Amino acid sequence: MLRSLVGSEMCIRDSNKCVMEVYKASFDKSGNLVMTARIVNNTTDYITALKDVNIVVKDASGKTIGTYKTSRYNVTVSSYSTKDVKFTLKKSSLKKKKFDLRNATITRKGGAYYYR
Repeated sequence: MLRSLVGSEMCIRDSNKCVMEVYKASFDKSGNLVMTARIVNNTTDYITALKDVNIVVKDASGKTIGTYKTSRYNVTVSSYSTKDVKFTLKKSSLKKKKFDLRNATITRKGGAYYYR
């Protein structure tokens, strides 16, 4: 079983001004799935939070392995900058405890940004 994933599908888009992409996923020593995403803010505004975060992880056959959901994820991203953030899916919430991350897909459904 490979324990990391590099590259994934784009998750959030806002008229090409802001993008969030999960680019890395691995299991921690407790078996939790830790996903690292990069938020790119190409606006003059500050991002203060993500709204309605919904990240879905699927195996190679397209079956859902787990879903990360939260109504608000506080993060500050300055104008014209990037920031890496981590999302953790607890081992207990994964439908499969062992799967190959090389063939997994991680996507974001819906959501928005809070600006200031």
